[in-house]
Amino acid sequence: MTAPALRLQLVNEIAQLARVAEGEIDRLLELPGRTRYARPAPPRLRYTAPDSPEWSLLYSVLCNLSLVEHIDPAVLAPERAESKALLAIRDACRDFEEDPTLGVLLDRLQGHPALEILLRAHRYGEEIRFSAQEAEAEFGEALVKLDLARRKKELDEMRAGGLNSREQQLAWQEKNLAYKRLQGALPSH
Repeated sequence: MTAPALRLQLVNEIAQLARVAEGEIDRLLELPGRTRYARPAPPRLRYTAPDSPEWSLLYSVLCNLSLVEHIDPAVLAPERAESKALLAIRDACRDFEEDPTLGVLLDRLQGHPALEILLRAHRYGEEIRFSAQEAEAEFGEALVKLDLARRKKELDEMRAGGLNSREQQLAWQEKNLAYKRLQGALPSH
Protein backbone atom coordinates (compact mmCIF):
# COMPACT_ATOMS: atom_id res chain seq x y z
CA MET A 1 0.00 0.00 0.00
CA THR A 2 1.59 3.25 -1.10
CA ALA A 3 -0.80 5.87 0.32
CA PRO A 4 0.77 6.70 3.72
CA ALA A 5 -2.38 8.04 5.35
CA LEU A 6 -4.44 5.04 4.28
CA ARG A 7 -1.68 2.66 5.33
CA LEU A 8 -1.44 4.32 8.76
CA GLN A 9 -5.20 4.13 9.22
CA LEU A 10 -5.26 0.46 8.22
CA VAL A 11 -2.32 -0.46 10.49
CA ASN A 12 -3.90 1.36 13.44
CA GLU A 13 -7.23 -0.41 12.85
CA ILE A 14 -5.54 -3.83 12.66
CA ALA A 15 -3.55 -3.07 15.84
CA GLN A 16 -6.74 -2.09 17.64
CA LEU A 17 -8.67 -5.19 16.49
CA ALA A 18 -5.79 -7.51 17.33
CA ARG A 19 -5.14 -5.67 20.60
CA VAL A 20 -1.49 -5.31 19.75
CA ALA A 21 0.72 -2.32 20.50
CA GLU A 22 1.28 0.04 17.60
CA GLY A 23 5.03 -0.56 17.39
CA GLU A 24 4.52 -4.35 17.65
CA ILE A 25 2.08 -4.44 14.73
CA ASP A 26 4.72 -2.91 12.44
CA ARG A 27 7.11 -5.75 13.34
CA LEU A 28 4.45 -8.48 12.97
CA LEU A 29 3.33 -7.24 9.57
CA GLU A 30 6.97 -6.70 8.58
CA LEU A 31 6.30 -3.08 7.67
CA PRO A 32 9.15 -0.66 7.15
CA GLY A 33 9.66 1.78 10.03
CA ARG A 34 7.64 4.92 10.05
CA THR A 35 9.33 8.18 9.31
CA ARG A 36 10.47 9.79 12.52
CA TYR A 37 11.41 13.41 12.56
CA ALA A 38 14.91 14.12 13.83
CA ARG A 39 13.95 17.26 15.73
CA PRO A 40 10.75 18.55 17.24
CA ALA A 41 8.73 21.25 15.58
CA PRO A 42 9.53 24.78 16.72
CA PRO A 43 7.29 26.09 19.47
CA ARG A 44 4.17 27.93 18.38
CA LEU A 45 4.56 31.63 18.50
CA ARG A 46 1.89 33.23 20.61
CA TYR A 47 0.96 36.82 20.13
CA THR A 48 1.68 38.74 23.30
CA ALA A 49 -0.56 41.73 23.63
CA PRO A 50 0.67 45.04 24.95
CA ASP A 51 0.06 45.42 28.65
CA SER A 52 -1.39 48.89 29.01
CA PRO A 53 -4.72 50.28 30.14
CA GLU A 54 -5.21 51.70 26.64
CA TRP A 55 -4.84 48.19 25.16
CA SER A 56 -7.42 46.86 27.63
CA LEU A 57 -9.78 49.67 26.65
CA LEU A 58 -9.25 48.91 22.96
CA TYR A 59 -10.02 45.21 22.95
CA SER A 60 -12.85 45.75 25.45
CA VAL A 61 -14.49 48.34 23.19
CA LEU A 62 -14.18 45.99 20.23
CA CYS A 63 -15.90 43.26 22.26
CA ASN A 64 -18.64 45.65 23.43
CA LEU A 65 -19.10 48.68 21.15
CA SER A 66 -21.56 50.29 23.56
CA LEU A 67 -18.54 51.25 25.70
CA VAL A 68 -17.33 53.67 23.03
CA GLU A 69 -19.30 56.53 24.55
CA HIS A 70 -17.11 56.33 27.68
CA ILE A 71 -13.84 57.02 25.86
CA ASP A 72 -12.35 60.21 27.27
CA PRO A 73 -9.39 61.58 25.28
CA ALA A 74 -8.21 63.52 28.35
CA VAL A 75 -7.18 60.31 30.16
CA LEU A 76 -5.47 58.64 27.19
CA ALA A 77 -1.75 58.81 26.46
CA PRO A 78 -1.83 60.57 23.07
CA GLU A 79 1.44 59.02 21.86
CA ARG A 80 0.18 55.42 22.17
CA ALA A 81 -1.12 53.67 19.05
CA GLU A 82 -3.91 52.17 21.15
CA SER A 83 -5.09 55.67 22.13
CA LYS A 84 -5.14 56.77 18.50
CA ALA A 85 -7.16 53.67 17.62
CA LEU A 86 -9.63 54.35 20.44
CA LEU A 87 -10.14 57.90 19.22
CA ALA A 88 -10.62 56.65 15.66
CA ILE A 89 -13.32 54.26 16.88
CA ARG A 90 -15.00 57.00 18.90
CA ASP A 91 -14.99 59.41 15.96
CA ALA A 92 -16.24 56.76 13.52
CA CYS A 93 -19.05 55.71 15.86
CA ARG A 94 -20.24 59.31 16.20
CA ASP A 95 -20.99 59.31 12.47
CA PHE A 96 -23.46 56.40 12.74
CA GLU A 97 -27.14 57.14 13.24
CA GLU A 98 -27.76 53.70 14.80
CA ASP A 99 -25.59 51.51 17.01
CA PRO A 100 -22.71 50.34 14.82
CA THR A 101 -21.68 46.76 14.33
CA LEU A 102 -18.05 45.72 14.33
CA GLY A 103 -18.13 44.86 10.64
CA VAL A 104 -19.53 48.24 9.66
CA LEU A 105 -17.03 49.99 11.94
CA LEU A 106 -14.09 48.13 10.40
CA ASP A 107 -15.39 48.94 6.91
CA ARG A 108 -15.57 52.61 7.87
CA LEU A 109 -11.97 52.52 9.09
CA GLN A 110 -10.54 50.87 5.95
CA GLY A 111 -7.30 52.64 5.06
CA HIS A 112 -7.03 54.30 8.48
CA PRO A 113 -3.55 54.04 10.09
CA ALA A 114 -5.13 52.49 13.22
CA LEU A 115 -6.76 49.62 11.33
CA GLU A 116 -3.89 47.18 11.89
CA ILE A 117 -3.88 47.57 15.66
CA LEU A 118 -7.69 47.41 15.67
CA LEU A 119 -7.56 44.06 13.90
CA ARG A 120 -4.91 42.76 16.33
CA ALA A 121 -6.99 43.88 19.30
CA HIS A 122 -10.09 42.24 17.82
CA ARG A 123 -8.20 38.99 17.23
CA TYR A 124 -6.89 39.13 20.81
CA GLY A 125 -10.41 39.65 22.17
CA GLU A 126 -11.61 36.69 20.11
CA GLU A 127 -8.76 34.50 21.43
CA ILE A 128 -9.61 35.21 25.05
CA ARG A 129 -13.33 34.90 24.25
CA PHE A 130 -14.48 37.97 26.12
CA SER A 131 -18.20 38.38 26.68
CA ALA A 132 -19.80 41.84 26.63
CA GLN A 133 -20.03 41.80 30.44
CA GLU A 134 -16.37 40.79 30.85
CA ALA A 135 -15.39 43.53 28.42
CA GLU A 136 -17.34 46.04 30.50
CA ALA A 137 -15.57 44.98 33.70
CA GLU A 138 -12.16 45.09 31.99
CA PHE A 139 -12.99 48.52 30.57
CA GLY A 140 -13.86 49.82 34.04
CA GLU A 141 -10.62 48.48 35.52
CA ALA A 142 -8.61 50.09 32.74
CA LEU A 143 -10.30 53.44 33.36
CA VAL A 144 -9.38 53.21 37.05
CA LYS A 145 -5.75 52.45 36.12
CA LEU A 146 -5.66 55.46 33.81
CA ASP A 147 -7.17 57.66 36.51
CA LEU A 148 -4.58 56.42 39.02
CA ALA A 149 -1.76 57.18 36.58
CA ARG A 150 -3.15 60.67 35.94
CA ARG A 151 -3.46 61.37 39.66
CA LYS A 152 0.05 60.07 40.38
CA LYS A 153 1.47 62.28 37.66
CA GLU A 154 -0.38 65.27 39.11
CA LEU A 155 0.95 64.51 42.62
CA ASP A 156 4.50 64.14 41.30
CA GLU A 157 4.24 67.45 39.44
CA MET A 158 2.93 69.19 42.56
CA ARG A 159 5.78 67.77 44.64
CA ALA A 160 8.39 68.65 41.98
CA GLY A 161 7.07 72.22 41.86
CA GLY A 162 7.61 72.50 45.56
CA LEU A 163 5.03 72.58 48.30
CA ASN A 164 6.04 75.99 49.63
CA SER A 165 2.79 77.30 51.02
CA ARG A 166 0.41 75.77 53.53
CA GLU A 167 -2.35 75.79 50.87
CA GLN A 168 -0.14 73.81 48.46
CA GLN A 169 0.67 71.28 51.18
CA LEU A 170 -3.00 70.86 52.09
CA ALA A 171 -4.00 70.51 48.42
CA TRP A 172 -1.29 67.88 47.94
CA GLN A 173 -2.39 65.97 51.06
CA GLU A 174 -6.02 66.03 49.93
CA LYS A 175 -5.14 64.81 46.44
CA ASN A 176 -2.80 62.17 47.89
CA LEU A 177 -5.55 60.93 50.22
CA ALA A 178 -7.97 60.63 47.28
CA TYR A 179 -5.27 58.83 45.29
CA LYS A 180 -4.63 56.35 48.11
CA ARG A 181 -8.36 55.68 48.49
CA LEU A 182 -8.75 55.05 44.78
CA GLN A 183 -5.72 52.82 44.89
CA GLY A 184 -7.40 50.79 47.62
CA ALA A 185 -4.73 51.50 50.21
CA LEU A 186 -7.17 53.42 52.46
CA PRO A 187 -10.85 52.85 53.16
CA SER A 188 -13.18 55.46 51.69
CA HIS A 189 -15.34 57.44 54.10
